[in-house]
Amino acid sequence: MEWMAAIRESIRYMEDNILSVSGPAEVAAHVNMSEMYLQRGFQVVTGMTLGEYVRNRRLYLAAMDLVGTDGKIIDISYKYGYDTPESFTKAFGRFHDATPTQIRRNECHPKTFLPLTVSMVVKGGSRVDVTFEKPGSFKLIGKTWDMPFEQHLGKIPGYLDDFENRFKDLLQEPVMPSGLDRYGRAVYENRIGEYDALTCLDVPEGWCRFMIAGAYNGKDVPNGMEIWTIPEAEWAVFRCEGPLHNSVDNIKKYIWYEWLPGNGEYELSGDYYITRYNISGRFTDIDYRCEMWMPVKRKKMTTGER
Repeated sequence: MEWMAAIRESIRYMEDNILSVSGPAEVAAHVNMSEMYLQRGFQVVTGMTLGEYVRNRRLYLAAMDLVGTDGKIIDISYKYGYDTPESFTKAFGRFHDATPTQIRRNECHPKTFLPLTVSMVVKGGSRVDVTFEKPGSFKLIGKTWDMPFEQHLGKIPGYLDDFENRFKDLLQEPVMPSGLDRYGRAVYENRIGEYDALTCLDVPEGWCRFMIAGAYNGKDVPNGMEIWTIPEAEWAVFRCEGPLHNSVDNIKKYIWYEWLPGNGEYELSGDYYITRYNISGRFTDIDYRCEMWMPVKRKKMTTGER
């Protein structure tokens, strides 16, 4: 399915099943797309996750029920997926800045949250280069964290900063210093920090797993680290030059706003999202380089397109 068609169909499906949709995995299966890539792209394009969209729509519709019906608050809370009136009242208050009772009594106005409509223009002009590479299967070694997908954009920068503060100077040493413990040797020998990777495999629904990684050299794996085997795939490699924060933003915008809507040959395929850094450079340098790797496959061409 075309990228924008998948976004629109995801919204339509959530709206048609707003009381029953179980989570991002169900929506991703419906549009035949990786849960991680659908979540990531939906968040870049709309500014919210799939889970936030469903939750906000339910809370808006609950407010409409409070205003327009005589239904009991406890019944409305169950209708919109809350186990207890207390949990409903707490979520309702965070969203509407008012209690259900205040909304029912018309003491406060509910927050409006209508169905999304999404349109996109292919603009061009981003300083991002794209190549396609087939490196075969490879292994990453590193430190991992599991977290709710909705929290990953807030949590990952802290993990990266902590790692840089501990190991940035070590990785820039021309020769491995003596006296390192097993963990430090593994960081140095595998150049851990050159990559990070994100996946939704092997975690509960709605969660993701993040790794600060290096290319595994086959040696000792210390406690606190693990190995990921990345399956063979064709990868779209997006490269950008400039201070890291700007480069990462430019690549994400290019992928989701320009490349995916505008290319007619490839679509996303796979379960990993990998970023590669220039660990010998400084994040603030104007010539700093970073890459984002995303597995792709060629679209099936119809008879009329051949």
